[in-house]
Parts: sequence; structure tokens; C-alpha cells
Amino acid sequence: YALTTRVSLARIELDHSRCIQCGACDRACPAELDVRREVGGMECIACGDCISACSQTGIKRRFSLR
Repeated sequence: YALTTRVSLARIELDHSRCIQCGACDRACPAELDVRREVGGMECIACGDCISACSQTGIKRRFSLR
């Protein structure tokens, strides 16, 4: 997954201002990441489970050519 993460058009990003530190995203992550620190990084598989788990809509998928 690390190789495809670099060239992916979709990225997952966390809006830290909306995060309430509840940890729901960490519990939902199948890769067992510390989502608040590692979302969108090399180990993130961009499955979107953290997006669904976030009650504050602080995690979003962004599409970009960059």
C-alpha cells in the first residue's frame, strides 16, 4: 500500500480543529494506526473506516492531482 499511497488521487485528511480526541477513528482503523498522527501517511490504506467513525466530520477524503 505504501507505494500506491504516493500516487493516489484520493487522500484522507484530518481537520485537527474539529477533532475531540475521542479515539473512535483509531478503534475503526484496520491498520491499527494512530489516525490523528498517521492518517494519509505511508501506512494508511485509505479505506475510509476512520471517516465513517468520526462523529465530528473531522476526517475527509480529498481528491487531488498532487
